[in-house]
Amino acid sequence: YIFDNGLSSTIPTQLGNLVNMTYDWYLMSNELTGAIPTEIGKLSKMTNFFHLSSNELCGDVPTEVQALSSNVNNAWKVTDGNSIGTTCGWIYDARFPGAGPTNATSIEHGSEVRHGVWVVVGRNEYVIGDVWVAGKD
Repeated sequence: YIFDNGLSSTIPTQLGNLVNMTYDWYLMSNELTGAIPTEIGKLSKMTNFFHLSSNELCGDVPTEVQALSSNVNNAWKVTDGNSIGTTCGWIYDARFPGAGPTNATSIEHGSEVRHGVWVVVGRNEYVIGDVWVAGKD
C-alpha cells in the first residue's frame, strides 16, 4: 500500500517488474504525474484491487494496462480523480475552462495582457519566461 503519502513524481517504469504481484496495487491519493507507463501492463497476475485513482495522471491508459482490467475482479480504479484523456504537459488556465494546448505567448484577459507561459503542476502554478501585466490606466 502506497497511498495518501504525497508522492509527487511520475510512476517509475520499474514497477512493471513486479510481475508476481497478484493483488493490492494501491498508488492512489498521491500526486503522481504524467502518463501511466506501458510497463505496468506486465502485471498480468493482478486479480484484485488495482488503484491509481486520485493522482494527477494524464494521457491515455496504455492498451497493455487496459488489458489488466479483465483479470481484476474487484476495484479497478484508474481514471477516477485523474486527467486521463488529456494531453500531458498542456498549459492550464482556469479562466479558460475546456481550453486545450496552445502556443500562445500572450493572453488578454479583461484589461490585463500577460506575456510568458504559465504552467500548473498539481496545485502549484509556475511562470516560465518574462511576464508583463498591465492593468487599467
